[in-house]
Amino acid sequence: MAYDRRKTGLGKARYSPGAFVGEMLTMKRLKIIVFILLGFLLSGCSKQSSVISFVSEEPFKPNSGAELLEKLNSHLPFNVSPENFMCRYKPDPDRFVGWIVIPTVEQKEIVKEKLKQSSTLKLLQVESLTPQMKALFKKEWKQSQTAGPPDKELNKNIEVEK
Repeated sequence: MAYDRRKTGLGKARYSPGAFVGEMLTMKRLKIIVFILLGFLLSGCSKQSSVISFVSEEPFKPNSGAELLEKLNSHLPFNVSPENFMCRYKPDPDRFVGWIVIPTVEQKEIVKEKLKQSSTLKLLQVESLTPQMKALFKKEWKQSQTAGPPDKELNKNIEVEK
């Protein structure tokens, strides 16, 4: 039971209803704070961002990063935004490698399953999003939209000039 710290009479503690109510309110506040913190912790667990890398496979030969992203989004029940996509063209064996940032564990599982089922895109790797990778995405996402194989006509002209 709660009591006033003031002593009365012969050293006996005096109990007051006000002190008891105040203690109950403090416990309620503490419980609310604990539940809120627990909610934030649990929501953080399901929102751990991941990076998924994948490649284009025959017969699909995209001409740009935007085309690769479009193909990926056609396989998914949600869309990956261009800001969460980055790609590189690999001349040997003539295909694109793409990376996407996925914000939740649930979406990560969906993407993994859809890429395993796809005949035109192949899952390579899944890893946690690091600060370095996040900075790289911020820096290069715009360039990835126009990334593509080198122009073969341009390459012929360069070789002739040599």
